[in-house]
Amino acid sequence: MGLVKILLADYSGHPFQVQLARELARRGHTVRHVYSASFQTPKGNLTHQPGDPEGFEIVPVRNVAVFAKGTFYARRRQEIEIGHAFARQVADFRPDAVVSNNAPLDTQRVFQKAASRYGAKFVFWLQDIYSEAISRVIPRKLPVAGHAIAAWYRHLEFSMLKSSDRIVAITQDFVPILTAKGVASDRIAVIENWAPADELPHYPRDNDWAASNMPEGLRIIERNEAGFTGAPGEDAVLLGALACLAAEPDLRKRLGDNGRAYAHKTFDIGEIGDRFCAVLQDA
Repeated sequence: MGLVKILLADYSGHPFQVQLARELARRGHTVRHVYSASFQTPKGNLTHQPGDPEGFEIVPVRNVAVFAKGTFYARRRQEIEIGHAFARQVADFRPDAVVSNNAPLDTQRVFQKAASRYGAKFVFWLQDIYSEAISRVIPRKLPVAGHAIAAWYRHLEFSMLKSSDRIVAITQDFVPILTAKGVASDRIAVIENWAPADELPHYPRDNDWAASNMPEGLRIIERNEAGFTGAPGEDAVLLGALACLAAEPDLRKRLGDNGRAYAHKTFDIGEIGDRFCAVLQDA
């Protein structure tokens, strides 16, 4: 992949997206990372750090007024407003490729049109299928118009997905949903989310929060043969797993090694960067 200009837009400003932006810049690409400073959510490392690569910049965009999170019509107006702010970044930066993540559908619509207007490839990084959530919530809040609004957003979301140059889905579960709506499977790449391991704080594993909040039954453990799972309340399953692990040291080691290998592979920003570069190359 030749060196290109990449605008990576993460509406939320979360940690691993800006880590990816830094990684792409370390590879020699010119990268502008844009996020909404008005959207109220925990943010990642969004200030310039010593050692940040050349060609990397972080640009916040903002709404004029405080973000109206709980009111549908006011929120929609502000999401369109931020979409135009993202679009101005496209006009100013003139990227070869745009990667958009976590953007509400009204924001994404304005943003995608700007990418097309200025000839940039558009990669839709799909964290969630927003129109499904809208279809559950809006008809309850707006009984008269809600179903028509939900139908519009379903049409809008899948139209934008179909017109994107590439889609990065965070789970294989999204693929059959996308293909059923007419998205070509060869335009979909599955790259699971990760965490910037070097930014994670280290605390004792055995703590009160973990004892009361860590869920069982995670598919990731089963898929990678990294342990046993059971639903809450299945005491016999838990006791059986503990007895098995206590009696079989080789099994304990194998499961632990598998879990460690999964974390090293999944959180390796170099490998993740390779996969995103392949997506951009094919866009």
